[in-house]
Amino acid sequence: MSNYDPTDSYGDPKDPHPSRPGEKEALNDSQQLKDECPPQKTKAPKEKDPSEEGANLSSDNTTAQTISQAAQGREKESYKYEAFISYRHLEPDATVARKIHEMIETFPLPKEFQREGNAKPFRVFRDREELGAAGLGGALEEALRASRTLIVICSRRFKESPWCLREIDLFRRFHGDDHIIPILLEGEPKDAFPHQLLELKEKKIQEDGSITYEPKEVLAAEMRPAAVKDAAFPGYAALEVSDPRRVKELTAQSAALLAQEKYRIMAGLLGVSFGDLKQRDKERRQRRILTVSAFSAVLLLFFGLFMYLQWSRAVEQERLAKEGQARLTLQEAARVQNTGDRILTSLLAKEAMEKVTLDMKAYSELKTKQQALLNDLADGDEVALMTKINLASDNIILDTSPDSRLLVTKYQENHLAFLDIATGKRLGTAPAHDRAVMNLVFAPDGKTLISTSADNELALWDVQKRQAIRRKKLEQRPVMTRFTEDGASLAVVLSKNSTSFTLMVLNSADWTPKLTVPLASRGIRNAEFHAGRGLLMLEYADTSLLEIFSVQDGKKIASFPADPLLRVDPKDPQKTLKDPALSLEGRFSRDGEAVYLMNGQTLKKVRVKDQSLVFSLGGRRIAEKGKAAEYSSYFVKGAYLMESGDGKKLITRPAGRIETLDPQTGALLQTNSFSISTLSGDRSTDHMVVNQEGSRVLLSDSKGNVAWLEKGVLVSLDLDPESFKYGRLMLTKDDHWLTGFSNEGQFIAIYNLKNPSRKKRYPMNLIRTSPDGSLFLAYQDGAYVLAKTATRAVIRKIPPMAGLNVSESFFYRNLYLSADGALILAPNQQRTSASGKNESQNVFYDTKSGRVVASFNVDFKKVTPVFHPLKEEVLFLSSLGQAYVYSTKTFQELRRFPILEGFPEDLRFSKDGKKLLVNFPYEGSGQLLDYETGAVLYEGVGRVLALSSAEKEDLLYGIRANDLFCYSLTTQKERTTPLDEARNQMGVFQGNLYDINPDAGVLLTIVNSGSRSEGALFDLRSGLLLKRLLMDVSFNQGRGFLTPDGKGVIWDTIHRETTQGAGEGREIARKFVQLQYYSLERKEVAPQRVKDLLGDRELTDQERMRYGLERP
Repeated sequence: MSNYDPTDSYGDPKDPHPSRPGEKEALNDSQQLKDECPPQKTKAPKEKDPSEEGANLSSDNTTAQTISQAAQGREKESYKYEAFISYRHLEPDATVARKIHEMIETFPLPKEFQREGNAKPFRVFRDREELGAAGLGGALEEALRASRTLIVICSRRFKESPWCLREIDLFRRFHGDDHIIPILLEGEPKDAFPHQLLELKEKKIQEDGSITYEPKEVLAAEMRPAAVKDAAFPGYAALEVSDPRRVKELTAQSAALLAQEKYRIMAGLLGVSFGDLKQRDKERRQRRILTVSAFSAVLLLFFGLFMYLQWSRAVEQERLAKEGQARLTLQEAARVQNTGDRILTSLLAKEAMEKVTLDMKAYSELKTKQQALLNDLADGDEVALMTKINLASDNIILDTSPDSRLLVTKYQENHLAFLDIATGKRLGTAPAHDRAVMNLVFAPDGKTLISTSADNELALWDVQKRQAIRRKKLEQRPVMTRFTEDGASLAVVLSKNSTSFTLMVLNSADWTPKLTVPLASRGIRNAEFHAGRGLLMLEYADTSLLEIFSVQDGKKIASFPADPLLRVDPKDPQKTLKDPALSLEGRFSRDGEAVYLMNGQTLKKVRVKDQSLVFSLGGRRIAEKGKAAEYSSYFVKGAYLMESGDGKKLITRPAGRIETLDPQTGALLQTNSFSISTLSGDRSTDHMVVNQEGSRVLLSDSKGNVAWLEKGVLVSLDLDPESFKYGRLMLTKDDHWLTGFSNEGQFIAIYNLKNPSRKKRYPMNLIRTSPDGSLFLAYQDGAYVLAKTATRAVIRKIPPMAGLNVSESFFYRNLYLSADGALILAPNQQRTSASGKNESQNVFYDTKSGRVVASFNVDFKKVTPVFHPLKEEVLFLSSLGQAYVYSTKTFQELRRFPILEGFPEDLRFSKDGKKLLVNFPYEGSGQLLDYETGAVLYEGVGRVLALSSAEKEDLLYGIRANDLFCYSLTTQKERTTPLDEARNQMGVFQGNLYDINPDAGVLLTIVNSGSRSEGALFDLRSGLLLKRLLMDVSFNQGRGFLTPDGKGVIWDTIHRETTQGAGEGREIARKFVQLQYYSLERKEVAPQRVKDLLGDRELTDQERMRYGLERP
C-alpha cells in the first residue's frame, strides 16, 4: 500500500503505529486543512434505494446521453491513474483494497469510455511498492497529483495512521473535494470517517448568482457484513487479538459485498449516476443474451467444438506457464544456492513445485531439479551455512538467547529485529530508540533483554511480546552492559568522554542504583565481564596496565602491569634489553579464578586472588650451539585464545598455528599440521570460536574465508562461498548455531553446527582403484595403504617401496593396483637396467612386502597401463600405436596388436573383461576394442566411459562436450542427452575425470581447473543434476569414483601450503589429506527432513516480490 510503515512491512501488523520522525509534519498539514474547513453533517450509507436498484431508471436515450456527456467530459483531462486507493495494511482493509483494485481493472466499460474501440483497463495506484525508497516524498505526491479519484477504505483504525490522513490532505490540495469515494468497512461514518471526509464542501450557485460552499453529503459504498453492523461488534482491532480466524471470515464476507457495490464505486469513477450505469450494464447483458440465443441453435455443434479446442489450448497454455514459472523459480533457487543460503534455496525449491502436478510432462525433470537443491539443505556438511539475513545496518550488534533459539539484532540503526535462529525467520521488528542501537544483552533467564542507544537511553524489553517495558535516560553514554550470572544485578560502564569512565551497578528488578564507582581516568581499549564471579576487567589504551574490579562493591581487586619485551643486546649478547610492551590483553579463564595475559611476547596465566603465576610461555632465553642467543616468543592475541566449555582445553593461535594446551600447565596437547596463513596468504585471522568440548574450532580471516577444524584437522575453508569478511563469530551456548557478522555485506550468516550429513570423512588420499573398483590404493600418514571400497577400512599398510620416496610433502599418484590388490605398478620410472643404461622401466611391487617383483621396459616407449579385472594380465598402450599384453605371473609378453596413434589415457574394461575402452583426451576421441583381437568395435568423438548389456543389447555410454551419449552396438543407433546447465558452469578442461555406473543410473564428473576442483552427480537418463560435491579444500587435482554397487561415491581433496624461506628460496610443502564418502542410497530427500529444517519459515512478501512470485 502507499502508507509506508516499517511495522507494516516487517513487524507485527497487530501493533499500533508509533510516533516516528516525519509523522509530526503529516499531522500539521492535516490540522491546517482542518482549520480551514469547519465540520459538516454526513449521512450513513443507504441500505437500499429503489431508484438505485433500477425501479425508476431513466429512459434508454437519456441514459445514453448522460453517459456520452460524462465520457466527453473525461476526455478533456488526462490522468495517469484512474484511482488512488488509500488504506491501512491491516485486515480486512488490505483484502478489500485488493479486491476493489482488481474489480476496477476488469470492469466492462461502456463503449463511450473505450478509446478507439479498445476497452483499455483503468490503472489504479494501490501498493506501497510503487513508492520504492521515496516514502512520503515526491513519488507519493506525484501519484496523488496524477490520480483522478481518491478511494478511501474507512475503518476505525484508518484514522490512527498519519500517513493515510496525509494522502487525503494532499489529494484535496491538488483536486479539491470532488472525486472522493469512501468505502465503509466498520462502524458508523462518525467513527470510521477521518475528519477530512466530514469536512468536504460542494460548490453552490445561488439565485442571485453568488457562489457559496456548503457541506457536502458523503455517501459511502456499503461493505459492512451484518455481524459488523451489530452494535455488539467489538471491532476488528480487538477481534484480531481474540479471534483471528473470525477476522478472516468477516474479511471474506466484506469482500463478497463488492458484487453489489461495484456499480456505486464505478459510477463515482466514471462520473455517471448509479442508475444509468446499472441500466447500461443491464442492456449490455440483455443484448449478449439475445445474440447468443439467436445463433446458439445454428452454431451449437461448432461452438462446442470450438470451446473444447479453446479449453484444451487453455489447459495446455496453463500447463506450459506453470512449468515455465517452476523452471524460472528453480533457476533462481540455484543462483541463491551459490550464495550459500540453504534456507532460501529450499524455500524457493519448494515454491517452484507448488503448482506442478504429477500429470504434467515436465514433472519428472522439475522434481529432479528440486531434489538436487533440497539435497544441499538436508545432506550437506555437519557444519553448514543455513541462511543470510540482511539487516540494512553498517554496524551489526546482536545477542542470542540463553536457550539458543532466538536471535535479536540491531535493524535499520534504531530498530530491533527478532529472528528464529534455526531458520532465520523474522518474527517481528520494533522501533527501539530515537538514536542508533549500541548494545544488546539477554538476561540469564532469556525473558528480558537490555538495549542501549547513542543518546544514553537504557531500555528493558519483554522478549515474548517484543515490547519495551521500561526506559531510563542516563547522564553518560553506556558503552558496556552485562547481567550478573544470577540476573540480580546489571553492570553498566558509562563513558563521559574518551578518558572518563564510571561503573554503575543497578538492581535488575527496579533499576535502583546499587553503587556508582568512578574508574581510572584513562582511555579504555577493551572491557571484559565475568558474569559468574561478577568481575570487570579493563584494558587501557596505553597498554601499560590491566585492572579487575568487583561489581559487588566496586573495589579494585587486582592490577597487572605490562611485562616488558625482552631481547638480547646486539652489542653485548650477555645482556638483556627491556622494551615497553606494545600491547597488553587479558582474558578470564572459564571459572574466573585466573586471567590470561598477553603482551606480544609471552602468554601468562595468573590467579586473580593473589596474582600468583600458573604458567608462562615465551620470554625465555634460548642459546643454541652455533647460533646467536635470543628470547623465545609466544605471540597470541586475545581474539585467538579460548577455553573449552569444560575448562580442560585452552585453544590458541600463535604464529599462525592452532594449538591445544593444558590450561593448568600450559603443556602442548595438540598442534595442527598446517599453517593458518593458508587461509588468506597472511597471518591476519579475524576471529575464532571453540565449542564446549574444545574439539571444533571455527575461524574467519581477512579475505572472507571461514575455516572449520575438527580435532586439529582442517576440514573446510569454503563455508561461505561469497567470501564476505566476518568481523566476529558467535557460538550459541548449546554449540548448535554459529553466527557471523559481516559489516561489509550488512548481513548475519547463520551456520548449523549439528547438521545431519550423509558424508563421511577419512584421513587419506585416493591414489587409484582396482579395475573392478572393489579395492583402492590410498596415501595415509606418510605411507601407502590398501583399503576396501565397501567399508573404507584399511586392509594393510604397504611397506616402503624402493624408488618411491614418500614424505609429508610428496607422494606418487601415478600408481596402478591389480584386481586382487597383490601388485602395484609404477610405470615409466627412470631406473638403471642390468646393462647399466638409464631407461624408463615399469616396476611391479608386492603390496605385502613392498619389494620389487619385476621391472622391464616395453620397447623403450612411454606407456599407459591397465590391469585386467579377471585375468592375471596387464595391458600397456604406447603413443606410437601399439598395445602389449603381459602376464602378471611370468611378466612375459603374451601378444600385441595395433591401436590408434596418439596419447591414450583413461583405460577401462567391460565387466566381462572382453572389451577395452580407450580414450585419447588430447585428440578428443574414444574407442571400443575387442581385447583378444584388437578389432575396433566403435570409434567416435568424445570419451567412452562404460559398456552395459541390457535386454540382449550392448550399450556404450560416453561424454561428448556437455552431452551424454548412449550408443547401441546392436542397432548402431545413438541417443544424446544434454547434461544439466550446472555442468556448463563447471567448465571443460583436459584434466576432467568421469565415472559412470549404468546399473545405478549415475554419472560422476570431476572438474580440475587450476587450483580448484569441483564434482557433481548427474542422472544418467535425464542428464539432470543430482548433487554437487564440494571438494572443500582443493589446491590440486581431485580424484573420485562411484562404488561398484552404485550406493556411494568416494572422492578426495589435497590441500598444499607453500612457504618460502627467508632469502633462501626454499619451499616447505605440507599436505592436508582427506577422503570423503557420500551415500547415494536415498536420492529423494524425505519431506519430513526438509520440514524439520525449515520449521514454519515461509517466503516473505519482499522475497516473493524479489523473485517474481505471486502472493499466496
